[in-house]
Amino acid sequence: MNLFSFIRQMFQRYPRLFFGNAILSLVLMAVDAATLASIVPIISMLTKSDSGDSVSPVITSFVKYTGIDGSVEVFISIFVILSILNSVLLISINYFILKAQYVVRRDMVLGIAKAVFHTSANYINRQRQGDFLNTLTLEAARVADSFTAASRLIAPIAQALVLLCGPLLLSWKLTVISMTVAFLLVAPLRLLRSYVYRLGQGHTKLNNKFSTVLQEALSNTRMITAFGVEKKTLNNLDNTFSQLRDLSVKSQLLSTTVHTVFTPIGIVIVFITFLVGRHLGVPLSEIGLILYAFNRLAVTFANINQFKMQLLNLYPSYEQVMKVREEADASSLVFGDKPFSGLEDEVSFENVSFSYSPTSPALKNISITIPAGKMTALVGGSGSGKSTLADLVLGMQQPTEGQILIDNVPMNEIDIFSYRNTLGYVPQQPALLHASIRENILWADSSANDAALAEVCRLANAHEFIDQLEDGIETIAGDRGVRLSGGQVQRISLARALVRKPQILVLDEATSALDSQSEKLIQASVEGIMGRTTMLVIAHRLSTIAKADNIIVLDQGRVVEQGTFDELMAHESAFANLVKLQQI
Repeated sequence: MNLFSFIRQMFQRYPRLFFGNAILSLVLMAVDAATLASIVPIISMLTKSDSGDSVSPVITSFVKYTGIDGSVEVFISIFVILSILNSVLLISINYFILKAQYVVRRDMVLGIAKAVFHTSANYINRQRQGDFLNTLTLEAARVADSFTAASRLIAPIAQALVLLCGPLLLSWKLTVISMTVAFLLVAPLRLLRSYVYRLGQGHTKLNNKFSTVLQEALSNTRMITAFGVEKKTLNNLDNTFSQLRDLSVKSQLLSTTVHTVFTPIGIVIVFITFLVGRHLGVPLSEIGLILYAFNRLAVTFANINQFKMQLLNLYPSYEQVMKVREEADASSLVFGDKPFSGLEDEVSFENVSFSYSPTSPALKNISITIPAGKMTALVGGSGSGKSTLADLVLGMQQPTEGQILIDNVPMNEIDIFSYRNTLGYVPQQPALLHASIRENILWADSSANDAALAEVCRLANAHEFIDQLEDGIETIAGDRGVRLSGGQVQRISLARALVRKPQILVLDEATSALDSQSEKLIQASVEGIMGRTTMLVIAHRLSTIAKADNIIVLDQGRVVEQGTFDELMAHESAFANLVKLQQI
């Protein structure tokens, strides 16, 4: 943990924001200096004691030189105007910082989202969704707060420099004595630095934990209710929240306590300054300026310390956000820039291997062809590598060894975004948005018209049940499609994949969790689509792929056989054994 390094990193990321704040702070410094200087002649005139005062004559002469009467009323007016201007500048700086805060937050959130969208599926699968949720919401907001704290340090530091210059010029001895006393009084507060940082780390960890517990509870409400563990789940939420509450209260109480401590410290310093100043024979008008400066300094140093404490507490949030971005970037997929307009011949795997870790290869030396316009099916037991192979076709993973060719062009040379724009995908556990059926289908292609919607609903065998719904295609599906049956969700997902007229359609075990009637409807839909596009189907129920042009059987990451349904059933094959097991 290095506070200076943290501020430097923030400055490097947002130089324009810091420079804008610095310019306003410099103007504030000039106004502060003028405000400070205007006090001396006021005190000198009111007390009629300017013995040894070398400042008042200079300021009075300068004011008279500008053509303004140098009376006490004029100097009081100048002091009031400058004080108002000082407040206006502080408000302007606050406005600038608050606007900049959301610039930083936007950069954090969109930066993480972009990194996650560009990274491999392997990286995403290793992460807890609750940690992602917390990083994108609370921790990103805390990073924005840390930028605010760092920005707010500039103005008080600039003010402190100005406020110190006057006293040093008037009486360096008095200033050094007073500042030494101040340093001794606040020195014990430095011991809190590492403690505040540890509080920040604990806050980030508990935010992750609470977000994870909350996300898992909301995602599994049906299971929680079915098992009757509502009380256990609520207690877990309550305990986690209580830990977060206790740590947050402790952190905020410490920050406000430290800030409050500066008030009595400031009083002590002012009192000592007055006594020492009279003892050293410093003129009363100059003592008045020094006391005013030190009174302002007490507040300024309190603000500096408060913002510093905030930075220490918020720094762990910045560490987590940057860690997520860096890890996601490190796992990002690298593709080329060749535009992809459509599949003409085939997708071919040449000696492709893939490993999630060095000790667990998921695919081993795969060489297969997925011809354009045909239906290719992948079958095999759990863990045989079917979904991994589909992820490679979708461009969500890249081979550890070998290469994938799209019409004889290496896939890693193709612009992945133009390639994915031609794909359709129905996952094993499809999820719909909390929106209408129309919006869910148009999510894949917002330009589709009503005729196209009707066509894809017909192809997906979804039109009949949609027409029977009270609100038809405007029916709200609910979160993840909870208001519809599993078969209905699957058919809408298929319609969503078809609406973009995909060059390659990937179906990942689309019927594995469906009843027989829904399975037959999906099977009829798949058969109706055959010949319209290139299809890669991962099949759990083998009867659904009886008409596939080619069936590839995988076992422990290897291709053990392939052929048509009839060819594989004609002899004692691994596929034939799987079919017989499902018929029992």
